[in-house]
Amino acid sequence: MRRRKNSPQDALKDVRRFLKYRARSVAEVVRKLSDFGYDQEVIDKTIETLKKTGEINDEEFAYIYASDMLTVYGYGPFAIRRKLAQLGIDEETALSVIDRVLSENDLNQVMLKILTLHKVSKGKIKDFLARRGFSYDQIRGLNIEGGA
Repeated sequence: MRRRKNSPQDALKDVRRFLKYRARSVAEVVRKLSDFGYDQEVIDKTIETLKKTGEINDEEFAYIYASDMLTVYGYGPFAIRRKLAQLGIDEETALSVIDRVLSENDLNQVMLKILTLHKVSKGKIKDFLARRGFSYDQIRGLNIEGGA
């Protein structure tokens, strides 16, 4: 661990460099500032400043992350919820965001797309989708006629 740093300006500079690559959750930013060696008081002030300026927002971050996990990477609600928890997003926010993302997307189309992309044989579809975080009810509702 590095020696303690106490400058709020340095903390903002360090965290903005960290945020440049992708959006982050509050928990990720707190962890990173702690790794950098900042005191808890400086971390709290920095988080407060970033929230006021809108540079970090857990709900917005979770929505973007969940949407990408579903539509780009093809993961289901269970996998997304688990990953959001690992990133420090609270359960209530995660469930709300996942419901919103699911209501905005056709789940059958998403599942068919990833089955086609991964060239999954018909006999292995259920297991593949279950491993990707889809529930058996969602898998059972999938219409595979002429698809994957």
